[in-house]
Amino acid sequence: MKPRFLVYGLMFLALLSVKATAQQIEFSEPVRLNSTINSEGEELMPLLTPDGSKLYFTRAFHPENVGGAYAGMDIWVSGLDEANQWDTPANALGPLNNKDNNSIIGLKADNKVVYLINTYAGKKGLAFSKRIGEGWSKPEKIPIPGFKKDGFNGFYMNPSYNVLLISMESKDSFGQEDIYVSIKDSTGVWQEPVNLGPVINTRGFETSPFLSADGKILYFSSDGHPGLGDADIFMSERLYDSWTIWTKPKNLGKQVNSEAFDSYFSMYGDSVCFFSSNRGGGSSDIYTSTLEIKRRSILQDSIDKIVQEAEVLLADISNDVDMADPESKLISFSSRNAEVSLRAKKSLNKIVEKIVGGSIKVSMICYSDEYFDVSLNNELSERRAQSVKNYLVEQGIDGSKVSYRVTSNSDEMPRNKSGVLINVLK
Repeated sequence: MKPRFLVYGLMFLALLSVKATAQQIEFSEPVRLNSTINSEGEELMPLLTPDGSKLYFTRAFHPENVGGAYAGMDIWVSGLDEANQWDTPANALGPLNNKDNNSIIGLKADNKVVYLINTYAGKKGLAFSKRIGEGWSKPEKIPIPGFKKDGFNGFYMNPSYNVLLISMESKDSFGQEDIYVSIKDSTGVWQEPVNLGPVINTRGFETSPFLSADGKILYFSSDGHPGLGDADIFMSERLYDSWTIWTKPKNLGKQVNSEAFDSYFSMYGDSVCFFSSNRGGGSSDIYTSTLEIKRRSILQDSIDKIVQEAEVLLADISNDVDMADPESKLISFSSRNAEVSLRAKKSLNKIVEKIVGGSIKVSMICYSDEYFDVSLNNELSERRAQSVKNYLVEQGIDGSKVSYRVTSNSDEMPRNKSGVLINVLK
């Protein structure tokens, strides 16, 4: 009995360092902004001023753009009217618009400086402009060493003007456009962009980056991560204050994404977001959504996880698994993963020993809650179940003895856990 008390005792002590709450994010049904904002042209890159009073965005193929509908893109701005609705936007922004492609890629916290894609005086790259009275100064170039000007580029400048995100294709890219970061050092000099690494970047394209106000959450659009359509919006958390260590990107689900092209996501005050999508057919429009961060206690979840790990360890110590009676065993997986781990294989091998050549059957229930979207969760559960079945068959189990079903009801799982629950039946 000493190993049992020792293991549980040590694992109980581990609970002392567990945080008491976790966050679950849910988005409301997206709403297409009204016809004052969305036109028959294309609306992209929505950015809200820090005080929430104005919405900047980019319009393409609009007859009132400088140079006409088939010239470049223009910057447009709308303010809130007395009914708290967006009023008729204007592109009369002096030197900020010309016949080239103009767009704002960041706003300083005081609303007095805008950061721009530099298409002024034939100089590509980035620029900034300062507010002068009711107008704007002539844009001035921002030098970024190592910036690749060829091909498609996307940018986001944070309000503190010390972090610049760039989507571009370079010599160390993993595929098409990758997301890079350039940091302004203590002397005010921008550093050469650094690739965010293979957790974020794929063989496809990653573009339209946006950084949360605290600098910890990255939002971006990608066609390289598993998604719902042409390109989806994802989020990832920056770890250990590093710009190359990230959590696995999480698809924002059907509340935000569609089968079409979804991109240019921006978030404000952890409650309101804007993004562009062509889900309505034709050109892209701007949509908005709100989100709710639900806090739930994870103390019990932590206890359950530790107890489960202790049970596996104790089973290894005692090696006395009794398969004579009906038994249930939960096979867990790492986040967003459908590969059977070495620990899971060890548990499955004990089941195999009792089943091969006998009349015992395996029935599996599969459940996941790792995505915002139910269909993505069900797809992940399906792949996990098939992985477990494939492993059992490889070990000599008759495939006809192994059945499974996918559920979206967490109540069917022990302690509402995610994974594959195996029921061994005579």
